[in-house]
Amino acid sequence: MSSPLAIGAVSAVLRNLLDNGLVDVGAPLGGVKVTAVAPDSIKVDDANFSPQLNLFLYRVTENQGWRNGELPSFDRDGSRRTSPPLALDLHYLLTAYGVADFQAEILLGYAMHLLHERPVLDRRAIRTALVPSPLGASILPPEFQALTAADLADQLEAVTVTPEPIDTEEMSRLWSAIQAHYRPTTGYLVSVVLIQADRPTTTALPVLSRGRPDPISGREPGVAVSPQLVSPYPSIDRVEAPDPAEPAVVLGEVANLSGHHLDGTAVTVAFSHRLLEDPIVVAVADNADPVGLAVKVPPDAPDPAADPGRWPAGLYTVTATMTRDLEGVSVRAFTGPSPVGRDRTGVAPRSAAGGGSRHRRRRAGSTAARRRGSGTRR
Repeated sequence: MSSPLAIGAVSAVLRNLLDNGLVDVGAPLGGVKVTAVAPDSIKVDDANFSPQLNLFLYRVTENQGWRNGELPSFDRDGSRRTSPPLALDLHYLLTAYGVADFQAEILLGYAMHLLHERPVLDRRAIRTALVPSPLGASILPPEFQALTAADLADQLEAVTVTPEPIDTEEMSRLWSAIQAHYRPTTGYLVSVVLIQADRPTTTALPVLSRGRPDPISGREPGVAVSPQLVSPYPSIDRVEAPDPAEPAVVLGEVANLSGHHLDGTAVTVAFSHRLLEDPIVVAVADNADPVGLAVKVPPDAPDPAADPGRWPAGLYTVTATMTRDLEGVSVRAFTGPSPVGRDRTGVAPRSAAGGGSRHRRRRAGSTAARRRGSGTRR
């Protein structure tokens, strides 16, 4: 890719192409000066003024083809993952100046023919224009020496030069903004210039295997596809007491978790609370029921006075973790979170599927956890 010097390098290459082209074709106007400056800086009233071609960059726009191709991305640590290039289109005005009849027209005709014959700035022409002397760039002016490091010839996309029509209204606005007298002018579009930052990036690890290979054939199963509307990942829809008539789950009894894809091995259920530093984890072992999961809510601490924060009052979050086997691929899925009330205040869980699914919260009056003490209910 090119460096930020590429914009100036394109102007230098085009000026060199026009300058050498006029010499090679033997233009009948004698010595013609080719410049790349603003039109208002050209002194046409100078007594020593001679025929001149001027190339002026009046606008720079983003290339529409490369604009939405890729955006800079960063990982969670802030390290840069990708460094997409800045793709630019350069819009030029090519103006011819003369001091006698027909000189500007002749000069503009030769210049347009030269650019018509060279619609692509090839790598050799770019290198020749930026380092024209066999002695190296050290004898060049300082600003030209800087352009030798533009790396324009090494960019991935070719640089093309095409005519760009400009109507009389836009041309009038341009020359009014330039505050100079109008001269025969035509527009050109140079595309595309790719400017990319030269900074280190990290790449993602390669994919070594798409699934568990077959032990006999050694072939990979590929990407697992689930042809159904329901997510293939476990999800908890609601939490119910053993008795549907009960408004809450009592500590020490069984809580019935309902949902889908809840079957798996090494099942654990965690009860989290905002006042608990670590969740209370209950091992359920294996579960063969895909739509239900029964878990016994642990009782309170043997000595509540010694461990008063074991089951603090409030709402709990129930999270089930299991290992499932989907089309030969072992997947560790996380279901939940599912809020559960400690008292009779009922709050239904919000379903959440693993793998970045969206969570949904619903209110109901049947899923709450309450505590039963010695003869009293709190």
